[in-house]
Amino acid sequence: MRRIILPAQGYLHRATLLENGWRPDALRRAMAEQGLELLRRTWVAAPDLDLRLRHAATLGGVVTCVSATDAFGLWRSEGTTRPHVRLPPHSSSGSSVVRLHRAQPVALAPARELVDAIENVLAAVAACLPFADALVVWESALQRGVITSAHLRAVAWRTTVARQLADTAGALSDSGLETRFVAGMRRVGVSVCSRW
Repeated sequence: MRRIILPAQGYLHRATLLENGWRPDALRRAMAEQGLELLRRTWVAAPDLDLRLRHAATLGGVVTCVSATDAFGLWRSEGTTRPHVRLPPHSSSGSSVVRLHRAQPVALAPARELVDAIENVLAAVAACLPFADALVVWESALQRGVITSAHLRAVAWRTTVARQLADTAGALSDSGLETRFVAGMRRVGVSVCSRW
């Protein structure tokens, strides 16, 4: 019997499998034999799928904001345990255990993925976190090469806070602690510069 091979993240879009030659009946049998689940008739998922991804799939959205920082290898605030999911602005889905972001995206989310585009993740962080915490995430994205300063300034950010973060963020901090220190010094009027 043919087996479904899921990538490391533990899910695949059903259409991808159908495009790769799976017939619906064979797909159903293979899923049943392997103990895989079909979420929202769209996502073929492992039973141990990460809870953030499971919520996104079930609600018809994508993982975003602080919940997507791990996917990009970014720093983030500690203690944020509630999954953050972006839904289309007029979605009727709801959940009491998920922090829903019903925002118009600033970039298209990757097709057939459950993690939002980095631009949308940063926009959600700007709307959801205090400025200093958001700056930690934004500078981490720059420092890790996930996005460039030029690209940050080219994006049509929808909020004043996001535009301020795009203008403020730099790639010189090696950690969230450095970002917080520099931001704190600037807040009290102390100029901080790098000497390399």
